[in-house]
Amino acid sequence: MGRIGISYQDVATAILKLQEQSKPPTVDNVREVLKTGSKSTIARLLREWKQQHGLLKNYNDATLPTELMAVVKEFWLKLQNKTDGSIDKHQQEYDAARHEIQQQLNQYKAKDAAWWNRVQVLEEKLRLQNEDNKQLNAALIAEQQEKIEATKQLQALQSHQLETEAENERLQQLLKQAQTNLEHYQTTIQQIHLEHEAVMKQQYADHEQKLLQLQQQIEHVTRERTFLEVRYGSLDKEYGLLMTKHATLESQAQELQTKHNKLELDCARISQNYARISQDCNVQRQALEAKNNELTECQLGLGLAEQHVDYLQNTLFATEDKLIALQDDYLSVSQEKANLEGYVRELRTRWVGGQ
Repeated sequence: MGRIGISYQDVATAILKLQEQSKPPTVDNVREVLKTGSKSTIARLLREWKQQHGLLKNYNDATLPTELMAVVKEFWLKLQNKTDGSIDKHQQEYDAARHEIQQQLNQYKAKDAAWWNRVQVLEEKLRLQNEDNKQLNAALIAEQQEKIEATKQLQALQSHQLETEAENERLQQLLKQAQTNLEHYQTTIQQIHLEHEAVMKQQYADHEQKLLQLQQQIEHVTRERTFLEVRYGSLDKEYGLLMTKHATLESQAQELQTKHNKLELDCARISQNYARISQDCNVQRQALEAKNNELTECQLGLGLAEQHVDYLQNTLFATEDKLIALQDDYLSVSQEKANLEGYVRELRTRWVGGQ
């Protein structure tokens, strides 16, 4: 949106404030109070105020014919209005373009911040790598398109500056023609021309400086985007390595699970053998107790049953040997079971640590 132009009443109010501050009503002082407006417009309204208050120096109009003086004054007013309007129009267009470019630059910064947040989320959540890649690619394409649009706008602004310079040159030619026809006002026109040229040079220098700053900011954004692309490539490589390692760990976990299942089957089989051996031992203990009872009952007929007792003693010795062997087997089986349980716990520990 363009600037709101100043009026004669604004200039008159600013002059009253300057008089209260004991400052002369110059163009720079009036603009310092108003904080806006072009110097040419302020100079025109200041001359009008001085004319109304009798402070402007009156030249001897009798040196020129009355009709020529009227034509010259009318031409001068048209030229001054056109110059002021052109300057104000260019200033308004420049301010609008600068405001739009500033907004786009803020949007670029906001998008860069959002992109950086997405990169951090990508580092923390590698499992969602594929979806984040699609989003980053889409954002990168959009940013490239926006950069192209910004470059086009910069080119259009440069073209507009060239047109402004051409317009300034045409205005200078018109001023030169007016100087040849208005010799009586040569000093005044030359002073206005110098002020106008200084203002335009200052505005042009400001425009060049602001364009340079915008180009530097765009280069900074481009460097940051290149850095993020490099970091994205490194993260992609790290993600590939992690997926390969994950697949290797899964295969190792499957092998360990197979071994674990096999060991559980062996443990179940050993437990069954242990139960069967324990049952045999119980049966043999019961048989031994029965034989001891029979031996007690047969002590009365010891003389008659010596041979039978010898046989029973031999059987008892064999049974005790077998019992001792079964106890040894039981101890070895218990040790083997303890070893298997320790190995199973170690495998489970490794499996949990691998996950």
